[in-house]
Amino acid sequence: MSPLAAAPRPASAAADPTGHCGPQRNLGIDALRIVSMVLIVTLHLFNRGGIAAALGTGTAKDLATLPLRAACMASVDLYGMISGYVMLHGRFRLSRYLQLWLQVWGISLAECLVCTALAPGSVPEDIWLRSLLPVTMGAFWYFSAYSVVFFLSPLLNRGILALSRRQAVGLFWGISCLLIPGAFLGVLFHGDTFHLASGYSAVWLTLLYLLGGLLRRTGLLCRCSGRSLAGFALLCVLLVSCGVGYGHLQPNDSNETWMPALWGYTSPLQVWFSLCVLELFSRLRPKGLSAGLIRWAAPRTFGVYILHVHYGIWQLLQNAFTAFAGISVPLLPLAVCGAAVGIFAVLAGVDALRDRICQLIGIKKYTVAAEREAVSVFDRLYTKWIG
Repeated sequence: MSPLAAAPRPASAAADPTGHCGPQRNLGIDALRIVSMVLIVTLHLFNRGGIAAALGTGTAKDLATLPLRAACMASVDLYGMISGYVMLHGRFRLSRYLQLWLQVWGISLAECLVCTALAPGSVPEDIWLRSLLPVTMGAFWYFSAYSVVFFLSPLLNRGILALSRRQAVGLFWGISCLLIPGAFLGVLFHGDTFHLASGYSAVWLTLLYLLGGLLRRTGLLCRCSGRSLAGFALLCVLLVSCGVGYGHLQPNDSNETWMPALWGYTSPLQVWFSLCVLELFSRLRPKGLSAGLIRWAAPRTFGVYILHVHYGIWQLLQNAFTAFAGISVPLLPLAVCGAAVGIFAVLAGVDALRDRICQLIGIKKYTVAAEREAVSVFDRLYTKWIG
């Protein structure tokens, strides 16, 4: 059977049309989590690393790399949809959020301390403050936005599962084919009508969460062949690339409005591409060595994100890869992706070390105890003042 063919469904799959119910992890989705983060790193190498600027606008190399960069732009949408897909049947745990917050806080402070030890006074005061209060100060836009989604997730999950299949299908198509294209047209002709902030917002991550959860709930794309999904995903990437390429070849003031909308996270084409890719990866069943590598690397993706966009490594990345612009067209995408994979592997190793230290300290045990105590306190207050 082809790895993209629909996998046999268990007898209990009636409540979950995609057949991914139960405690067993979907390693295909975990593989997509890794691929998404590698694409995010690749995008940052093009932008922060200076490759895109060194290539120039409208050059042959610039146009040749547009499909890869278009796929990279969809990586954030993919990562957001994965959250809704995997958390639909999950239990809300405050301890899990505490662990994520401590991970962000610990990595941020550790990078600041290392930078200060290597170059005293190199870390500005505002970076220290943002590291101490990462969510409140918006040190990492994705984590700040995701914090809202995390606390809304029990309500979102309950709502998705309470819908009839017909209602869930209607909501899925309504968001993906009416709301998001409507927001796209609003940006073109009026402005940010729905306050999506070009995708850098909790509202946008909530929509992605809903799409991921609804895709799993309805199994709408289960009957589509792998070839059809891959072909449509490729078409979306090519349409985005052609549109942006035209803008690069015909620069004018109007490009400042429609090009970011076509290229960005909230583009309907990027959303449709992401849905197709999510469905394709959900059908994969890795085994053997690849399964082991996925199980090890997938939990490290969030740590890789925090590590490489925080102050220290972010400063090192600035214009550090401009020499890649001299590589020939056929090899350039491979070289950039190879560098991104290397960065991912190194930072995943660093995060694995952090995780090991947390295990030795017993962070999980303390966060579970904190959750239990918090629930107990609120229960006593409720009983005393309300109950």
